Amino acid sequence: MVGFDPTEGTTQRCVDIFEYLHLDAVVIWVFDCSSSHKGLASNALNIHNMNVHPGRKQTQMHDTIIPLNNPPPKDGMFDMHGHVQTMIFPDNHTDPKLAGQAKGMLAVLKEWESVYD
Repeated sequence: MVGFDPTEGTTQRCVDIFEYLHLDAVVIWVFDCSSSHKGLASNALNIHNMNVHPGRKQTQMHDTIIPLNNPPPKDGMFDMHGHVQTMIFPDNHTDPKLAGQAKGMLAVLKEWESVYD
């Protein structure tokens, strides 16, 4: 391939390949190479690290506070704005199998009846 040098960076290789395949074309390149993509803490609130059900292999995330700009509750339901949402069952939970385990999405949603239907 013309202009291809495996020792050059990935960006340059992409440009070289495009120029080889599309001789008379003009392109705008946008590369998202942010190092922050992997910069989340291990216990950061991230839905991709949660199971639907409690326990098993999932990240034990830190507690959070429901933001004031969260959607409003359904009519007659508790307003959770500004309240703490725990993401781990307490160590003194009534079910010893759940004590200290990550809650999972379903348990978190059920705690707030105003959003769980």
